[in-house]
Amino acid sequence: MSETAQEDARQLKALGYTSHFDRTMSIWENFSLGFTYLSPVVGVYTLFAMSFSTGGPPIVWSYVLIGLAQLLVCLVFGEIVSQFPISGGLYPWARRLVGKRWAWMAGWVYVWALWVFDTRRVVPDGAYWPAFFAAALAPMFCYYGFEACGDVAEETPNASRTIPKAMRMTIYVGGFAAILVCLALVMAVPDVGAVLKGDDKDPVATTLRAAMGEWGFRAVIAIVLVSFGSCVLSLQAAASRVVFAYARDDMIAGSEWLKRLSPRTHVPTLSLVLSGAIPAAIAVSGLWLPNAVATIINFAAIGIYVAFLMIVLGALMARLRGWQPAGPFSLGALGWPVNIVALAWQVLAITDMAWPRSPQDPWWSNYSVMFTTAVVLGLGLVYMIVARPYDRGQAPAGDAPSLSLNMEWVR
Repeated sequence: MSETAQEDARQLKALGYTSHFDRTMSIWENFSLGFTYLSPVVGVYTLFAMSFSTGGPPIVWSYVLIGLAQLLVCLVFGEIVSQFPISGGLYPWARRLVGKRWAWMAGWVYVWALWVFDTRRVVPDGAYWPAFFAAALAPMFCYYGFEACGDVAEETPNASRTIPKAMRMTIYVGGFAAILVCLALVMAVPDVGAVLKGDDKDPVATTLRAAMGEWGFRAVIAIVLVSFGSCVLSLQAAASRVVFAYARDDMIAGSEWLKRLSPRTHVPTLSLVLSGAIPAAIAVSGLWLPNAVATIINFAAIGIYVAFLMIVLGALMARLRGWQPAGPFSLGALGWPVNIVALAWQVLAITDMAWPRSPQDPWWSNYSVMFTTAVVLGLGLVYMIVARPYDRGQAPAGDAPSLSLNMEWVR
């Protein structure tokens, strides 16, 4: 075993775990997981029509502003994963920062958000600022995925230093790519008026055909399909590691099987299968229950931000109880202000996503995001209270403020 591998094993043992993953994932491979999950091509392609028809050309600035705001969240996550490089990302972070119950809910919300995805079309009237905030939903749906770098912490050598860098790279490169794609489309739209009036329902296809011809358009669509495929695989990988982390701490039914690693590939095979089967079942059920499925998947994007909020708030709660990030990556004196601003941003983003913007629609449609969020949170809370899954395992919890790690592993 190499010196780096020995140091990684000692660090993980100090955190209460023994890992059987292969630590062969380089920083570029770790970054690639976050980048393909963020998938700027998928995000911009999927949501450009809604965003541009709502906010017009200034939507490019929403990508810049939201990218900077999400970078603050990324920095907070970097401090946490640097000290707690444990597979499963948000779930073990919440467990160590706050406690078992908080971790159960954070992981519950996050993993369900990973199993579904949808976009909403909103067309407000009146002043421009409401339109801009509505259009900003598009970049909000783009700027996550960096947290997936931490989901595979035990598969990455020197994770405490590598993963915070990979997270920041995901924001830098993915954000720049999203801004570039959005700007290129904005500048190339052949008839802006038709898009703003709603006459052109698919401005991306119109723009690509006008600029590149039919065969060029088909080539780009092929690239987009590959991007969608890689995005789905990254989501499945991230979700499976959260399921594995739950199972390793005996937090869910079937833990004995879901925590097993394949002796050949050293990945949680059954967790991967489950993370693919559930969203596939939801998609197939849409053939018979389209309205019900649409209601369920409205939760997807906001669920990510709710889970992020629980981690950012958890970090602030831990700071109030005396936590000082002890990993190689630390914001130092900037930790408090960055954490506070990141929390304020998460609250604003969730409010913007959940805000009802279609008063002409029935209430169950207008408030569907709030409703589905409440349902997911309620089901998770009821299961937690009745089944008490958080009491089954003996893994450490809520120890971040008092934890004194053996710092020999810090290079």
